[in-house]
Amino acid sequence: MTQNNLLTSVSSICRCYYGRNARFDQDGFPYSFSTVAGLIPGLLIAIVSATFVLFIGPVGGGVMTALFVPLAFEMLTGWRGIALSVACIDRLVSGRNQDLEQNDSQNITTLMQRQILFATFYLFRMAVFGLLAASGNAIWFVYVFGGAYLIRGELLKEEPEPFERSEHHNWFIYIVFSLIAGLLAFHWRALASLPLAIILTILLLIASRRFIDRFFGRPEFWMSDFLGYISENIMLIVGLILFGRHLNG
Repeated sequence: MTQNNLLTSVSSICRCYYGRNARFDQDGFPYSFSTVAGLIPGLLIAIVSATFVLFIGPVGGGVMTALFVPLAFEMLTGWRGIALSVACIDRLVSGRNQDLEQNDSQNITTLMQRQILFATFYLFRMAVFGLLAASGNAIWFVYVFGGAYLIRGELLKEEPEPFERSEHHNWFIYIVFSLIAGLLAFHWRALASLPLAIILTILLLIASRRFIDRFFGRPEFWMSDFLGYISENIMLIVGLILFGRHLNG
């Protein structure tokens, strides 16, 4: 693949996930490079949060990360992940058909429930981002976002021809980029956690594929985005479980 084609593919993927007008043809889209759309913001988040912690300490750095980093990322994505999660959970819990007529009191109750869910998701994200930053393991953000966007792309990628090189682009980029980032972190925990991140990404991808096959059949963009977002949050929780004990040293 030429450099021009590579840059074009990466640019298309980033516009798809972060653009305001994400209209595209799902068939033939370069999903083999979707992990790049996660690795770039993951690296930026890791650098910013580590810088906060370096200059103002674990507690202050964690607070600053919690206040500003999730907000910036959600604004970049247009709050799509939280909005999709709230809509799916509300539909699942309520069991209502949104097309059915509802009276005013029911509408108000539904709106309040969605607002509470939205706030809960966002506060959760703030807490996890801040605690991970304070634990001194910002490199986990690279693994999480790279893996989550790899899952998004793999769910939508067309069945490759046998031995087609593009079949493994996502995995190759994810592993190599994450390995380099882990080495540059100069800490044994950074490298030791990479195999776990890869295994967790594989397991979440398998679970997501089975979920789509069972309930939907052919995957659509919103499904991959929702499952990628859920996988992202699961990986953040795993990181917090692994590294939370390292808070304040």
